[in-house]
Amino acid sequence: MFFRRARSLSSFDIGSSAVKAVELWQTSNSYEVVAIGNQPVSPDSVVDGAIIDCTVASDVVSQLFEKNGIKTKGVVPRCPEMQ
Repeated sequence: MFFRRARSLSSFDIGSSAVKAVELWQTSNSYEVVAIGNQPVSPDSVVDGAIIDCTVASDVVSQLFEKNGIKTKGVVPRCPEMQ
C-alpha cells in the first residue's frame, strides 16, 4: 500500500490596511485550514492596490507567516479571472 504525503498550500492578500494569509493542508478529498492571520501594514505602503514600499510589504508578509506558524513554501497564485 502506498501513502501519499500530505500537501499544503498558502495564500495571502496584500491590502491597503493589512496583509491576510491562510494555510491549507490537503486531506483525502478536501482541504483543511490549519493557520490564518492578518498583520497591519503602514498606510503609505499600499495605495489604491499598488505596493509603494516593497520592503515594508515583504517584511509584513514574513512577520505574518512567522507569527502564525505558516510554514508552507507553495503559494497559490492569484486567479486570472479575479483580476
